[in-house]
Amino acid sequence: MAENLLTITETSQLTGINPETLKKRCQSGSIPGAIKKGKTWLIPESSSLGFNRPKVGVYIDGPNLLHGGLETGWLIDYKKLNKFIKKDYNPVVLSYYDSVGHERDKKGSFIKNSDGKFIPRKGQLKFLNLLKGLGYRIVSPSLKYICGDMQRPKNTTDNHINWDVAKEKELWEQLFLFSGDSDFERLVDEVVALNKTVKIFSFSNRLSYELKIKAFNSPLVAFTELEKLKDILALPQKKK
Repeated sequence: MAENLLTITETSQLTGINPETLKKRCQSGSIPGAIKKGKTWLIPESSSLGFNRPKVGVYIDGPNLLHGGLETGWLIDYKKLNKFIKKDYNPVVLSYYDSVGHERDKKGSFIKNSDGKFIPRKGQLKFLNLLKGLGYRIVSPSLKYICGDMQRPKNTTDNHINWDVAKEKELWEQLFLFSGDSDFERLVDEVVALNKTVKIFSFSNRLSYELKIKAFNSPLVAFTELEKLKDILALPQKKK
């Protein structure tokens, strides 16, 4: 997918840098990937994001946001979310986590193909490919099953988020955690111990008491209920 190119005016609006300063940087070759088309300079969006912007690691617990949104009555538009984050921050990590489920028959049982393997849900694969096209890193661990019961699948995204945050913590200055799951209580503590800011984004019906307490007890932790961002992030509903 070709990278989005911005004009000097658009880059100035995005970064707050004077257009004349941006023009001089383009002319001097100090902006990677900047090209001149006619009399207009075009700047790669990824280059512009590095200007005067805190580096953030964004980790999205897909199942948590999906169920929170369904219960609330609206879903997140991930193209809008991408734009919302990039408005003020440089997301050096932008990860979405969710396992791909399996197709079921009318009785609710998982369907297998001729090779005896479960059939991945086509709709979910399409959605994850859409997110990938928008610039998200997709982490899709295999489903686990409770006590080997194939009708009781368990998502393991929390483990992978914990692992990736620990592995990538030196890349960013702030953690953006899109989940209200109490399983991330220790993760928040460990990031705060590094003297780094943690911003938690969650639907109110999915925001655990444990994470709320973290925000009340530490100046480095804050939470935002996604309902307050509905006008900015909501996926447009299809007309009936």
